[in-house]
Amino acid sequence: MGDGSEVVVGAAVPASPPLTSAERGLVRDVRSIRARGCDRKSVSLVLIVSLILVVGSNVYSARAALTPKKTINVGHFPDAMGVDPSRNLIYVANFGDDTVSVINGSTNAVMNTVTVGGEPDAIAVNPSTKLVYVANYADGNVTVIAESTNQVVTNFSVGNSPAALAVDTTANVLYVANEDDNTVYVINGSTNALMENVPVGESPDALAVDPSAKVVYVANNFDNTVSVINETTNEFIEPPVAVGNGPSGIAVDSAIGIAYVTNFYDSTVSLINDSTRSVIATVNTTGGGPAGIAVDGITHVFYVVNSYNGTLSVMDGASNVAETNVTVGRTPLAVAVDPLTNLVYTANNGSSSVSVVSGLKRTSKTYVVCSSPSVALGESIACSALVVGASPSGQVTWDAGEAGSFVSTGGASCTISGNVCTVRWQPDVSDVGTLVPITATFAGDVNNRGSSRELRVNVSEAASTTTAISTSVASAPQFGIVFFEGVGIGALAVAVGVALHIGRRREGSASTRIAHAGVPGRQDSEARVHVQTTD
Repeated sequence: MGDGSEVVVGAAVPASPPLTSAERGLVRDVRSIRARGCDRKSVSLVLIVSLILVVGSNVYSARAALTPKKTINVGHFPDAMGVDPSRNLIYVANFGDDTVSVINGSTNAVMNTVTVGGEPDAIAVNPSTKLVYVANYADGNVTVIAESTNQVVTNFSVGNSPAALAVDTTANVLYVANEDDNTVYVINGSTNALMENVPVGESPDALAVDPSAKVVYVANNFDNTVSVINETTNEFIEPPVAVGNGPSGIAVDSAIGIAYVTNFYDSTVSLINDSTRSVIATVNTTGGGPAGIAVDGITHVFYVVNSYNGTLSVMDGASNVAETNVTVGRTPLAVAVDPLTNLVYTANNGSSSVSVVSGLKRTSKTYVVCSSPSVALGESIACSALVVGASPSGQVTWDAGEAGSFVSTGGASCTISGNVCTVRWQPDVSDVGTLVPITATFAGDVNNRGSSRELRVNVSEAASTTTAISTSVASAPQFGIVFFEGVGIGALAVAVGVALHIGRRREGSASTRIAHAGVPGRQDSEARVHVQTTD
């Protein structure tokens, strides 16, 4: 992966006939018009109709194909999207009728249509200022829409053929890629005044801001490079990054320091390392003509729309493996994701619609710890579940079969707070001398798949003075038992922290002060943790 080698992912394309060279030429022409003059509206209409006729019957079947949750009709030839997660609103630029469709994310229905400039080709949303920016390709200007009213606030001029927008919400700076000028305008978001005009590569077609690295990535469609702009100095950082053929979309996952670039004519995605600004891997998409791309910063999943075959590739950013393909509308050119609802939206240029798809959920892991590996009749023990995943939330349910009862306020369930929730369990007389399996189950939430874990507790006549943690996880390093010299559910954070910190096949120890919660008559004491891990 680190040597720039190509990683082929996903299932092989089935035996459906491939596009002919003429058919591929039509698709290329659709993209090429974005960077050239001429009557884009009339030519776009002819090309899209032709594309539907020649490509419509050649849709490849995809591995684990899913059906979108909903299809929303919007304006003519949508080709750009933006999302405000804080307001649950989705904005769609309709290139063919000079409008922006505003979609309510709660109902997934169009709530408003705003008339903007000629041939809107890009959208950026700043949730901090509640403003939406629309690049009007034909007019060479940007329309500003107020989210509160869905009314146009103002228009301001930029360069020739603005084709991409990106906004740094913290600095309140807007970046505009001017396709025919080969420049990026840096705009003050407070005054809409030009701060800098930065020369970049040939035909800049996509933009993305990395607020952590303080850089802006620019995909140059005609010279197969990505320019990197320093946000602090507004200067182009030499040299540009060489990527695949026809870079058309770009997205950044700041948390893991990766920029993803779709290469339209290669049907690949280039992965650029934030620190080295070099391509660390090239991933094949499972469809042809990848155009738009979006990243979910919570689940670290990236989504690619494939314009040739009308699909959405869902790819795990941790492994760069295509989890599945979803059939959407015709000729999808843009994609956006709402990380708070884990819904993905695709702008289907050929069918003038938006497809709504449920995003990929992360695999969660549940760990269980109880304040003692054994409990005496007449006493109770505290048991906690630690749920690891993409900001897990919601309920954990507990089960001990027919044994004992859960005596905490919430009974056999608790609410996750800070990845942890706790209950208390008390045995019955019939449980004495048995090992009782206590199971915690996280049902999952909008971003996480469910998981569960079991810990067995011995019911005895004598109180125990040790604490055990069970952390066995399928297909993951198997942690051994962690014992505390002393008792206390307050040691949960220490136990988990030490266990997760110590590497595979290593031993270690640490000391901490532990409150003996749930053990009558015991005083706080110094405890020593001993951890042994094995693969």
